[in-house]
Amino acid sequence: MSISVDVCFTVYGLSPDRAKAVSALFEQVVREEPLKDEVVLTQRDSRIGASVDVRVESPDPVISSGFGRWRDDFEPRLQARVEQVAPGAKVEFEWEFSAEERAEAAALAAIPAAPPTSWAELPRASQSSCTR
Repeated sequence: MSISVDVCFTVYGLSPDRAKAVSALFEQVVREEPLKDEVVLTQRDSRIGASVDVRVESPDPVISSGFGRWRDDFEPRLQARVEQVAPGAKVEFEWEFSAEERAEAAALAAIPAAPPTSWAELPRASQSSCTR
């Protein structure tokens, strides 16, 4: 199943040198991942002192198949790579879903799962119809 998701991940409060290293890393990552034509990279002066924020975001929702599996792999992998170029820096991920997809997910979550079958409660056939 494909979903539409707004992609955004940011590292806040970097020194200018670390911001340059994180920007280069983010450029490499978006080329490696299925995001290169879907996102933009920005740097801006942070509101936190004399520091820089580095951000990747999609101007439009990205259509993704297998997003959950990809995200579960991508987030820790990116965090580890950021840690290598900017020790102590943390990536903040913001994934936004359309209102339709949030409603669909909520509806699916509201459907109770079928109770497990207790084989002991099933009536036994008097004679087996299985061929041996």
